[in-house]
Amino acid sequence: MDDNSATNIKVPFKFQIKKKDLLSRLGVLETSKGRVVTPTIMPVINPKEQIIKPQEMKDLGVEIVITNSYIIFSNPDIKEQALKDGVHRLIDWDGPIVTDSGAYQLMVYGHVQVENEEIIDFQQKIGVDAGIPLDLPITIKDTYEIAQEKVFETFERIQKIPTYFVCPVQGGRYLDLVEWSAKKVRNIPCSYYALGSEVGLLINYQFKTVMSNILTAKRYLPLNKAVHLFGAGHPLFFAVAVAAGVDLFDSAAYSLFAKDGRYLTVDGTYDLDKLEEFPCSCKVCSEYSPKEIKGLAAKEREKLLAYHNLAVTMEEIRRIRQAIRNGRLTELIFSRAMRHPQVFEAVRLLFTENPLLELLEPLSKEAQKATPFVNWYPQVKRHKAKIMNEFYIHKDVLLVLPEKLQHADLMAKIAQIIFSSEVFGVIPFELRWTYPLSQLERVPHVDLDFLDAFLQKYHSKFKNVYLIGNEFAPLEDRWKVLPEFSFSSLIEDKEWAIHEVKGLIFYQFDVLIEHELKIEFGTTGRIRRFYDKKSHELLGTIRPQDGFVVPKLTLAAHLLEKGTKKIVKVTQASADMAREKKSVFCKHVISVGDVFAGDEVLILDPKDNLVACGRAIVSGIEMMDFDHGVAVRVREGFKAQ
Repeated sequence: MDDNSATNIKVPFKFQIKKKDLLSRLGVLETSKGRVVTPTIMPVINPKEQIIKPQEMKDLGVEIVITNSYIIFSNPDIKEQALKDGVHRLIDWDGPIVTDSGAYQLMVYGHVQVENEEIIDFQQKIGVDAGIPLDLPITIKDTYEIAQEKVFETFERIQKIPTYFVCPVQGGRYLDLVEWSAKKVRNIPCSYYALGSEVGLLINYQFKTVMSNILTAKRYLPLNKAVHLFGAGHPLFFAVAVAAGVDLFDSAAYSLFAKDGRYLTVDGTYDLDKLEEFPCSCKVCSEYSPKEIKGLAAKEREKLLAYHNLAVTMEEIRRIRQAIRNGRLTELIFSRAMRHPQVFEAVRLLFTENPLLELLEPLSKEAQKATPFVNWYPQVKRHKAKIMNEFYIHKDVLLVLPEKLQHADLMAKIAQIIFSSEVFGVIPFELRWTYPLSQLERVPHVDLDFLDAFLQKYHSKFKNVYLIGNEFAPLEDRWKVLPEFSFSSLIEDKEWAIHEVKGLIFYQFDVLIEHELKIEFGTTGRIRRFYDKKSHELLGTIRPQDGFVVPKLTLAAHLLEKGTKKIVKVTQASADMAREKKSVFCKHVISVGDVFAGDEVLILDPKDNLVACGRAIVSGIEMMDFDHGVAVRVREGFKAQ
């Protein structure tokens, strides 16, 4: 095989994030054989027998596959062909191919007839796009001592991989070993990281343990590469694993289940013999009934079932990707959590014992719907913590209203208004249109416990505090509760709009601005732009999608002077480009403040001079990990003098 041509040059996969939701990344893997959209699954192709042809796989949306180099190595006929023509011709696949090394056979049979260096060399010779060393998988039966030996030996074997190979992380159910492994491999050049030893756990539906492994590995691995969960082939767990930061799956489940007469769905697995009709409309399920497929010859039945199993697998992958695009992954994973108690426990772990989640969750997304577990949502916890820590105060009288009045056309000139919310605790009037306080569909109720704690902290800042409405009657022994209050229309006084802008800026940038403001309203009556009242200079606009402030450069300079942490410092070359409204790339970021994906940020040169402002595409910690991809989309830059 001619492996010296330009088309066969192998380089490490590059990973770029396009959209985020929870810890998931809608991204692109750039490979030597083309681009792959993630998250996705790599179907396992048996190099000796392909039950589904490559073109059929492509028709179903498959972009990358995995095959077993050890099976090829162990079979003289196909081995000779692979060495002569390459693995792509062998399995008739012109897209990217990853090859396993025999670790699965090692796990199942306890031994393989090949050495690590030998199988690495063989994978290079047959032209794989990303190979895998002969790592040592940990079984459920392995003691800690045995698992530790395997982890140490796997790390030794990883030292010998070419830069475009895959770097396994091992440890199994022993989280301290997973942590050790992740820390040791994080600086090894590779195409991506793969979390191993999960097959036994997944087969036994131990999803909570698998989630613990994923979250442990993610905590210590760099964020600039994709993460592959070995052997996860059931669509029931895909969305949950993706929400934890998994980008790639591989599995032969579509064909293995078909061989056993098992029919995959996102809700679970069914025996073909027990099905009266198919709950699916793929090509197979539309053309055949269960009875008709049961009547076919074994090979034909297996092929049709395998096609369905892969079709429903790819359908779930597309569903997950669209959920990420729409910011609706949370709803999807809670629907999956209801399918199995272990999946629910994995989701609970993701939301309640995961410090990365609130750091990496984007600032805002599209509208969402509440679930019974809405208090686990990172944006809900983030708001509650923020509002208890800092609160914009501009009047000496506080009125508390029930959440159902959040968008009502009312105001009180003498008082500041907050709404009591069962989901968000407290919603300041100034933030009533801001994400997520206005974009989460829910049934409005009050939260008396949170409100009581909030008032205990802040009541001394006000001359009077009044709770308006019968909903607050249980608190009348501690606070002044009035059944009603006389309000006027927002139209009658525009002072509320000035405080709304200042409250938004305080909430978003953690600083108070001193400008006297002039407000411009849109046709809906909501704030559209705001200006400096004296100079008439435009200071900023309000993003209609999520209600956040988009600062112009004059306001940005004031925010910087006041000490906001929404800053990104870049190299001089990048600063010069940012002045011309060119995007900032991660590789040029020197340091970063407290930045979430979606934040409006200030861009500084190496000497801390403000050069531009724009919107962060990824979080601050991701900017520091990535050496490629866009960090900030620049909106406006100071022209160089």
